Formats: sequence, structure tokens, C-alpha cells
Amino acid sequence: MTGRITGQVLIAGDPAVRNIVGISAQQQPLDDGMGGTVLERIIVGEAESGLDGNYTLDTGDFLDEVIVVVLEDYGTEWLQNEELVVGQRIRPTQPNQNGYIYEVTVAGNAGVSEPTWIVPTPSTDTMNVGAATVRGLPLYWSLGHAPLVPEDLGGGGPVTDPNFASVQTLIPFTGLNEATDSPRFGSQASLLDPAIFNGAVEISNGQTLFGQNMAFLPGGAGDYIGSLRPSFGGSATFNFTSTFTAEMFFYPTAANFNNSFQMLMSCSYSGSNPNGIDGWALQIQNAGGFQRLRIIGRNGSTTVLGPTVGGTDLDVNTMYHVAVTHNGGNWRVWLNGLLEIDIVQTSNVRSFTDRRFLIGAEGQLSENGSSPNNFSGYVGQWRHSDILRYTDPFPIPSDVFPTSGP
Repeated sequence: MTGRITGQVLIAGDPAVRNIVGISAQQQPLDDGMGGTVLERIIVGEAESGLDGNYTLDTGDFLDEVIVVVLEDYGTEWLQNEELVVGQRIRPTQPNQNGYIYEVTVAGNAGVSEPTWIVPTPSTDTMNVGAATVRGLPLYWSLGHAPLVPEDLGGGGPVTDPNFASVQTLIPFTGLNEATDSPRFGSQASLLDPAIFNGAVEISNGQTLFGQNMAFLPGGAGDYIGSLRPSFGGSATFNFTSTFTAEMFFYPTAANFNNSFQMLMSCSYSGSNPNGIDGWALQIQNAGGFQRLRIIGRNGSTTVLGPTVGGTDLDVNTMYHVAVTHNGGNWRVWLNGLLEIDIVQTSNVRSFTDRRFLIGAEGQLSENGSSPNNFSGYVGQWRHSDILRYTDPFPIPSDVFPTSGP
């Protein structure tokens, strides 16, 4: 991508979460399918503002004037006997009846007769709609701002990764709030299971990275990214035992620990093993009241890698970049571009074609996917490459990872 527009959505002076669309200010020539052209305005990008109202709209290689439209959620018209759910927005059947829309706070049937819609006041801001309860919200109109010219990030074309051919999987964990999937890139992306978000994991605007939403893992026993069988990383074509770099951003939100650690990522045999991890894992260890990175590797019941704990204390509600590199038996963990752990395995870490790779949980799960050591927080920009990307200290990535090569 090269074009980018940033801004903030404010409603009555307060930051607001809204969907945003970028439309070309001028009509663009498009193929009409009959050998000619037709002039039409086009959508050049979509985004969603965060809880702080800030948004980043990527326009790709479109650098001309843009109309940025902030979309208001007008809900759906009241419908007889509809089963209303919490968070749903509805509106009167008569347009512009009183300048308010209504959000469901208590679920229930909408009833057989449309109610008389109240004008909310501080003392009366809720009403019954059939068996449901709703609260009134001021109705705002969708608003366009133009013309805005995207910032040219340089490069004369989309930003690319010269080593993209080495990328096995790249999952940015971006998308609209409450989405339960993310785009996937890389040579092995098509081998991933259709659903890799488990439990209550979802894309959330509660924390952003480079202006994009992140995946939120609440930390429950079944909340993780990956799958059981076959696994995310479970095909023999996913290489986590020879040369590789596995990296992502993480943002811990809780320091609650079971068995003294939370799991960031793990690659482990998927069968039953009383020894727990049978492969390798990167964890957040509760070491004497301090939270630090820890790496461990096993082959069956034999520990062949570490466990080794880093020296940097981690804080909650703080963004970190972490990378694990392996080459020739040498394992390194990099935190924010600096070498945190450097260790050599005593023999090979176990490798299986049916191993799991999971984010936020240990690969050695019970068959129902439960684990007491799951990570609580946000993750973003996961990338697995079959090369050694980092050998010396490096700058923390300052933008989303490119999704194509030159």
C-alpha cells in the first residue's frame, strides 16, 4: 500500500466507533465489459475507528482526492414479533419520527404493536418494546469530508516484502469489530482450517496496531487461535523445526497466571502426553512476581531446550513485538528488536506431522481444546517465514507486514 488517510471521529465532541468508507472524489474510468469504458466513482478503502475515534484508511495505490464518509448505524425498522437481541438497533417505521434510534438493552420479543416511541430524557432514557427493553440514542446523519488527499508513503507502488516467497503464513488479525476471522496470506495459507478462532476470540477495536483492529483473546480455557485436527501449522509443509522466524505483536491485558505462566505460542504434538508440551513453546513466565518471556522445548518426556527465562520485565497494557528464530539448533527470542534469549538445544525438539501450532494456548490441549494457561490480551500481525529474518538487533516493525512480494 502507498496511500493513507488518518483522522478521528468525534460525535458531540466525544470519540466514537464508526465504519468508514473512502470514495474517489472524481469519477474513474472503468471497463464496461463491452470493450469500452464507463466513468464511476469507486470505493478506494474501508476502515473502522477505534475506541479513541482514530482511524487509518489505506487507499492502496490510489493517491487522488478522496471523499471520506463516516457511516451511522441506523438499525432496522421495528418488525412485529421480531426476537430482539442485546446490542441490536431498531428505529420507528415512520422515518424521522423523533430524531432517535433505539438500542436493545434487554432481549425479548418486539410485540405485535409498534410502541409510542419516547424522546429520551435523563430521567427516562429506556422504554419497553414488547418484552424487550431499549434505550434511546440521538440519530446522527452519515457525514462525508472532502476532498482529502492520501499521504503518499512512498515506493511508487504497493509496499512489498522482498522475502515474501519465504512467508508460509501471514495473518494480520485485522478486520471489523467482532469479526471471527482475518485475511490470510502466504504459500501455505490455503492449508489452514476454515475456522481458526476458537472460544470467544474475535477481532476487537479495544486495541489497535498501525490504525488496525487486533485479535482479542479473553484468556478463557477455550480461547485461542489455531485448531485441533488438522492444525494451524499441522501439515508437514509448515516448518517449525528447521530454519524459521515466527513473529507477532502482543498486548497483554492481565497478569493472571495458572501454573505460573501464560502461553503466547506453541508447536506441540497433538496426541495425549502427560508431560504437557511435546515440541516447543514461548510463554510469559511469572518469575518471582515479574512477567518475563520463557522458551521451552521437549522431545517426548525429555527437555531438550531450556527452559530459559529472559531478563526483561513485561507490563500489562503495553505493546510488544516478539520473534522466535531457529537455525541449526540455535534458538533465539527477540523482544522489541533486541536479543532476549539465546540458547542451543541439547538434541532435536520433537517434530510431528500432526503437531499443532497455536497462539494463546499450549499445543498439548485436551481433546475439547481446554487449557488453563491461555494468554489474555491482543495479538496482531502474525508472520511465519522459513528463513532467518533476524540475526542482529533490528528496528521494531513500524507498519503492517506486506502481503505480497516485488
